Amino acid sequence: MKNTFSFFSQRNVLMSFMLTGFFFLMGMNSSNAQLALARGTNNPHTSIAQSFGVAAYQLGHFDQAEVIPALEGILTPIKPLIGHGASQLQELTYAYVSKVLVDVQQDIAVEISLLTRLEELKNSKFLAGPMNQTKTNPTAQLAALYNGVISELQ
Repeated sequence: MKNTFSFFSQRNVLMSFMLTGFFFLMGMNSSNAQLALARGTNNPHTSIAQSFGVAAYQLGHFDQAEVIPALEGILTPIKPLIGHGASQLQELTYAYVSKVLVDVQQDIAVEISLLTRLEELKNSKFLAGPMNQTKTNPTAQLAALYNGVISELQ
């Protein structure tokens, strides 16, 4: 009787493992299909782009794998200056690009992150300094920041 029980226990474990694997694969196929559908669709944050007077790129316009090293390339020369004499523009650039990089590494579309993080910076501490030009025209400076990053990504 012990052998029969052992056989059924092993069979149940094997069946559970196979079902788990099957559902895992089905979930991966579903998420890949969602990513494929998202490519080439309009950016849902076009209104943010319009408020800054910048272009909103369609989802999938940029290759996520190529964007990561480009963003890291922007951050590398600025990082040692943060806290050691960086200009307010360098601090603003570092804050913006580092947040976009984190988003992209977490599989958030760069086209979305660039706009949502731009909107987030509008009221950030990086725009509060007394010598900061953005106090008089934050939209123009943030638009220039966005366009500068875009040109680095293309």
